[in-house]
Amino acid sequence: EPACKVPTWPLGDVERSHQLDFSKPEWTVLEEGNVPDAEFLAELVVNFGGLLIKGPAGTGKTRGQIGVRKLMQALVKKVPGKHIAMALRHCTAMLMCGKTIAHYLHKYRRKGGAPKPGTIVIIDEWSEVQLHTWIELAQWKLVGVIFIIVGDADGQRKPIFDRWQDAMSAKDIRQSQLIHELCGGLCLNLTVYRRGTDQAL
Repeated sequence: EPACKVPTWPLGDVERSHQLDFSKPEWTVLEEGNVPDAEFLAELVVNFGGLLIKGPAGTGKTRGQIGVRKLMQALVKKVPGKHIAMALRHCTAMLMCGKTIAHYLHKYRRKGGAPKPGTIVIIDEWSEVQLHTWIELAQWKLVGVIFIIVGDADGQRKPIFDRWQDAMSAKDIRQSQLIHELCGGLCLNLTVYRRGTDQAL
């Protein structure tokens, strides 16, 4: 029947809410001085169901004492199963010992759509990812995938097309409900430069 046709079947009396809440979500923000080690952070990731790691280049997001590599070693003990590292570009994905987002999306489309529940998915340089790709990745959260999203949204490149800045006039994906839900509302803020002695860098 055409979608515009008025329903002719009896309707139930179930009340439905049509109110939408566009208020900014509240994050649980951890500063690096309050996180003693990767095991402590791994426990929080399991409890919250995700994590956003942010900070400028050289603050240890990948190789630091509470960076992704140490965090994944701790999570292997707590969350058995598959751990997937990915990024938009090949060079970034290889630094994480992973593959591109396009590779995994194609792989799981052929296998049924998403990884198994409990799979940990790390997305590096997340600010480069286009909105249409986030839409597909967000579906994985519905089946129980745990996301760890890493990057510097303030200083890194943005998507070259299909830009999330224009989505629903929100202008800022960093405070969006989408990223909040994917990360379980947990954020680790790294600020101490560790790559060398050049503080200006």
